[in-house]
Amino acid sequence: MLEKIRILSPILPIIFFVIFCKRKASKELWVFFVYCLISLAFDLFLAFSIWASDHRFLIWNLYGFIEILILSYFFYLIINQRLIRITIIILSFLYLIFSLFYSNTNNDLYNSIMNSIGSVILLILALLYFMNIMKPTTVPINIFTPVFLIVIAILLNVSSTLFLTIIANSLTVNEMEKYWSISHYSNILMNLIISSAFILFHYQQKHKPPESHSVDFSSPDDR
Repeated sequence: MLEKIRILSPILPIIFFVIFCKRKASKELWVFFVYCLISLAFDLFLAFSIWASDHRFLIWNLYGFIEILILSYFFYLIINQRLIRITIIILSFLYLIFSLFYSNTNNDLYNSIMNSIGSVILLILALLYFMNIMKPTTVPINIFTPVFLIVIAILLNVSSTLFLTIIANSLTVNEMEKYWSISHYSNILMNLIISSAFILFHYQQKHKPPESHSVDFSSPDDR
């Protein structure tokens, strides 16, 4: 039952995005919408394909690789500081290289090393994001934004499953199925927070204060 809820949980943010955000969504929200679609597609493929079920670790490894690249691009979009953006590109490139050279020769084994490295990269990027928005500035910063909620969702999901990802290769199949419920709960929580972020975006757009308009008496429209 828990696994079925986890599989279907990405549907909720997808629906909320289509209803509330599709017309006015920024590029970073579109990236996360695509991320949710890919997550749902992989989960459904694993649930309904016999071949995928027999090679689930291969599918998990492929999904982990795609996930890191998409989320790295998401952080690249939301952080404007040039040095951090260069860091994101370097980390993504190194992850890509290490994934090619240190992938398991047996595709039916979970690639704990690369998935753990990917999780650490996401933790670093989340930390860089918080450092970037918390830096001193003369302009007040509203951190209660959809992007902030999404980063919190990523942080909770990655931090709650990092230890499990690290020790995954030392677990038996039965032990992995037993403890993988932690990942299910964290995924469900993440999708709920993402759904909240999309609702918040709609609310903020709906109650957005009107743009200031300076009066120009030389213009006929302002006379």
